Amino acid sequence: MRVWNEIPRLATPVVLTVGTFDGVHKGHQRLLSQLQANRLPEGAGSLVLTFPNHPLSVISPENEPPLLTTQEEKIQLISRFDIDNLVIMPFTEKVAAQKPEVIVRFLSGFIPLRKVVVGYNFHFGHNASGTITSIRKLGLRYGFEVTVMPPAAFEGTPVSSTRIRTLLLVGESMQAAGLMGRGYMLSGETHAGKQIGRNIGFPTVNLCPQDKKLIPKRGVYTTMMSVGDGDWVPAVTNVGSNPTVNSHYDSVRIESHGLHGVDVAYGEHVRIVFLDRLRDEVVFSGLDALKGQLAHDVAAAKALHLEKLALYKALIP
Repeated sequence: MRVWNEIPRLATPVVLTVGTFDGVHKGHQRLLSQLQANRLPEGAGSLVLTFPNHPLSVISPENEPPLLTTQEEKIQLISRFDIDNLVIMPFTEKVAAQKPEVIVRFLSGFIPLRKVVVGYNFHFGHNASGTITSIRKLGLRYGFEVTVMPPAAFEGTPVSSTRIRTLLLVGESMQAAGLMGRGYMLSGETHAGKQIGRNIGFPTVNLCPQDKKLIPKRGVYTTMMSVGDGDWVPAVTNVGSNPTVNSHYDSVRIESHGLHGVDVAYGEHVRIVFLDRLRDEVVFSGLDALKGQLAHDVAAAKALHLEKLALYKALIP
């Protein structure tokens, strides 16, 4: 898959899809599969056009949602669908101001569009004025067909990035995993903590999550963890401010304890995949009470990892 930061000039016919693809969830995955199925006999290539930022960051910054996937994660997930070309262009005020026909005419000047695959709720152009009806009309004018994918659902629940965000923010991490087809992941570099966990027998990996990524609801989760290029290992992760030992309640920390031990150096890249949620964040009376609860959390996490080993492995991105 070739990754571009601008629209490339291509000579061969192209099957195109456009979208934010935040989360690359099951609805997105079905659309990407359809993009491949719509390749033409004459060897048309596939092209995905997406953005590193959410369009609301430009259109309505006060309503910009946290991201479910970083640009690197999005590239990796989309590449699994044997896509020929991935274009990642910033969504800017200039892009937001373009009328639908101007956008189509611009794209047609670079790539020979033959088919466009979009979701049922697709809108584009200034004030989202471009609709399914208008893109079909533009297709007739500019020589491409339009395939519209119906809404996706998982166990009766509509699949959308908005729904996944809502689930994660209320702690329903496994329901979110069902809609995404994998566990929700945070990644970033490790940093030094206060060593409190290590001093009471529960050393942790402290993660600095990447900017603008959604942080799941505070609490304790079963997780899978990978350090650097290492294997995925079972872990238990706390999302919170450590209120028992920390007076800064607004400072959210991501701390993971490898259930069977793990060696980590500061500055290493770590990935954490969220699975079952065990409990809420709690203020304890002191370190002894905290240590007792941590022992209980580790035992509960080990039991769940043993019970759900195959499922947990299947949810690793």
